Amino acid sequence: MAGKPLLNKTVLVTAGPTREYLDPVRYLTNSSSGKMGYALATAAMGLGAEVILVSGPVSLEPPGGARMVYAGSALQMRTAVKKHSGRADILVFAAAVCDYRPRRFSREKIKSVKNTMTVSLVKNPDIIREAGLKKGKRIVVGFALETGGLVKNAKKKMKEKNADLMVANPAGNLEAGSGSAVIISRNGEITRAGKRSKQALSRLIMRKVAGLTG
Repeated sequence: MAGKPLLNKTVLVTAGPTREYLDPVRYLTNSSSGKMGYALATAAMGLGAEVILVSGPVSLEPPGGARMVYAGSALQMRTAVKKHSGRADILVFAAAVCDYRPRRFSREKIKSVKNTMTVSLVKNPDIIREAGLKKGKRIVVGFALETGGLVKNAKKKMKEKNADLMVANPAGNLEAGSGSAVIISRNGEITRAGKRSKQALSRLIMRKVAGLTG
């Protein structure tokens, strides 16, 4: 169906930040509203797809029609992706997953009795890379937030993650309601999206994804 190119396809989208707790009240996180991931889920449904939305902690209304799976930490998000990716045809990794988590979690609130404190961190799993290495016939879409070398760094990340499409965003777009992005396909095609809303950008991205399914 021309207007529904993702009909009979299942799209898994990750969205929002993760929280890596130091103690019951303090955590490390990334600055992410989740709006991009939620917009991508809505755009995918608009093209006919069934959507599984794996969401970190956000203050957004779930998009109607999406199957919601909530994940607080990077490890929880990894578990959710592993559990649900088997039935997906397309994996879209828009979440801002923390690269590191505290080595130790304190069950009691850490008291502020010292002038300085050292926190030991350990690397979180690379969820998109794990998915890319075992993707089979699935399409993998990643996002690269960069402060410089936008296209160069996004191409490098696309290769490392074995992704089929990489959306590169300048860091200044992080919490803006709209912004510009560069969409890079594995075949070398580069689309400069220009300044547009997250909803419009999401529709463009999902149309590019749909073009890879043929």
